[in-house]
Amino acid sequence: MKNNNENNRVNFEIDTTNYAFIGLRELPVNAIITVNGMFIYKGKFGLTPVLINKKQELLISLPTHRAKKVSEILSNADMVEQIKNNEIIVIVDEYEKNGNTYKTCKFKNKHWLRMEEIQKAKEIEKQLENVIKIAKDLKAEKAKSQTATTEQTTEETEELPFY
Repeated sequence: MKNNNENNRVNFEIDTTNYAFIGLRELPVNAIITVNGMFIYKGKFGLTPVLINKKQELLISLPTHRAKKVSEILSNADMVEQIKNNEIIVIVDEYEKNGNTYKTCKFKNKHWLRMEEIQKAKEIEKQLENVIKIAKDLKAEKAKSQTATTEQTTEETEELPFY
């Protein structure tokens, strides 16, 4: 395995400023998502891997148990090159543990997809579109709310006497 650098930091040169942020749990099982970039950050529950999808303008938070796999991918120059060439995808999957159902994902090269995986992905495409629309609507609402709060604060500040 060829190491890019010791911190597994890779710049995929993607401006994600306006991307919607969703959790893997929000995606339907068998959804196929192209990975255009990835990173790991220290979140509330430990190291949290995040996938970048340019087509849908999404940041997809993965379960913390996938951090090791994402770290391995980021440390492998060949895998990073495949990501930059839009060849790596994830397939959303689920599993049961202690009576609960959880979501996870499998990383694959898109050239190795089986026909049944492609068919399943086509069947759930509408579900995926709805999830993405909801995520983007929530992001827009949040931005609008923040703008309104800023304007309200500005108006309130202008009315206050300063001594």
